[in-house]
Amino acid sequence: PELAEELLSSAQARATVLEDWRLLTLADAAAALDHGPVARAALEQALAAGAASPLYARTLEKGAIVAREAGELRRALAWVERAQPSPHEFPHESPEAWPVPPEVLSRLDVLSWQIAEALESTETEPAGLDPGAIRRRAARRLLVRDPEQAEEIGAIEVFRRPDGTVPWAEVLAPRQLEDRARALARVDRPEDALETLEAVPEARRGHDWRGLAAPLPPSGRGGGEGPAPARGGGPGHPPRRQLHRGGAGPPVERGEEPARH
Repeated sequence: PELAEELLSSAQARATVLEDWRLLTLADAAAALDHGPVARAALEQALAAGAASPLYARTLEKGAIVAREAGELRRALAWVERAQPSPHEFPHESPEAWPVPPEVLSRLDVLSWQIAEALESTETEPAGLDPGAIRRRAARRLLVRDPEQAEEIGAIEVFRRPDGTVPWAEVLAPRQLEDRARALARVDRPEDALETLEAVPEARRGHDWRGLAAPLPPSGRGGGEGPAPARGGGPGHPPRRQLHRGGAGPPVERGEEPARH
């Protein structure tokens, strides 16, 4: 790694993609030597080309991983947030159009979830880091964008009430519920998609909602909040054997309401 770091630091690639690869490899070599400043500088330089670079997403993910492996949890979370689209930017109907692919966003949210778990297992939490808030933020994004990954880590348990129900209309904003329904439909789960749409309050069901619901099979459930039954996980969530950390989890926070386009 020392020779690699020395050679890569002095090399000058003419092509942008080759230069980005050089910087990513330099970051790897520097991280292996615990040369954090060199690794961070290489990653920041790689990001200078912006989202147009084909290595943009890989660079953001690498930054989060390198920071976490170095124990710099706050910095790792900052890298995760840099990859996230704002509600106004996210292409709801075609998430693959965002420069950070959905699968990378999911891996970053899982990394955030793992960081929250690590923080909860330590006796002293770093100032300004709230593991509960970190976990809820990651869980909410996974529930919307990657329901199957959310199921795998038990994300819904963060929001479950003591009686076993999940107040979906409080957990996710109407636009987020619609995005979750799209994600479920994309993985061929139309019944779960419709059940998710039924959690949207009737007063908030607009043109987008009707367009999503029209091709889905009819459901026997009514509208409203669509709370999950005590034995299961609600829309798109099968029963789980064990609740997260003994049950209800922290208080539910209403999801942010993204702007409609």
